[in-house]
Amino acid sequence: MKVLNALRVSSGYPGIATTGGGASLEMKGNLMSGYFFESVLNSFGLETGKLRPLLSQAKIRSYEAGDTLAKRGASSPSLIFIVSGLVLATVEEARDLNAISPVMAYGEGMWIGAVNAISNKKTDFSYLAAGDVSTIELPHALINSMLDLSPSLHGFLVSQCIEEAGRYTQTLIPMKAACSAYRVICGLAMLAETFEYGRQWQRRSKMLHWEASQGVNITLPQCTLAALCGVSRSVLSPTLRPFKEHGWLEVEYSRTRICRPEAWALLAQSMREHTRDPDAVSAQWACDELDHMESPHQLAAA
Repeated sequence: MKVLNALRVSSGYPGIATTGGGASLEMKGNLMSGYFFESVLNSFGLETGKLRPLLSQAKIRSYEAGDTLAKRGASSPSLIFIVSGLVLATVEEARDLNAISPVMAYGEGMWIGAVNAISNKKTDFSYLAAGDVSTIELPHALINSMLDLSPSLHGFLVSQCIEEAGRYTQTLIPMKAACSAYRVICGLAMLAETFEYGRQWQRRSKMLHWEASQGVNITLPQCTLAALCGVSRSVLSPTLRPFKEHGWLEVEYSRTRICRPEAWALLAQSMREHTRDPDAVSAQWACDELDHMESPHQLAAA
């Protein structure tokens, strides 16, 4: 892990020079990091006028695959905002992505550890970078100072606590189902929804260039992806096959590509809102649902 001198994000933010498929934002000391963080807070509808003198105290960091953002049980936790990349929550303390069983995934535009950072309680999970990750991190003391200057920040942080708890519950409950196909479908759909959340944040924030995506790459070992879906690798592989045959996934040894993530995100929403018998869910059923979700009417309503 290191403090960023250059933060790699998607192109389109004022002051970012595009460089081949990505972009680099030169962080000129704390002034620039404060400016970027202010733009992040503005993207969530927060007024930052009174907070501006404090924003330069936020830390912009970068991590590589397997790096730990925060260890389970660590004291003085920070509130973490993911600028880019994918982060996995796990109860293990390991750097090897092949050796963990993640319970949740976080992507761009998401906040991690709101409850612990606000209450200054020890972290419940270890958070590992699944690949290259860039973050903005707010120590507990900085959060307290910000709350003193901006009481309206309370409501935002409470909403983040509720959202994080809800995301954990929505992930945990499907993984208790006995039907392995149901668990895999839920895991893939919620992972796609994580990426789709990031794309919508980029679109809303106007700091990053947004365009329709044809797919997202998950560069996780298949054993890690299987653990995230609550199954073994031997169960995951045959379950993925129908999605590959129908063009909804591209599967390689160390990379799985989710095609048309907008439709997958709609499937995740539908599975939450409509109760189904897990034993009646199959990969073929999910492919049929995805075909329906991809219709112009459904995507326009999303």
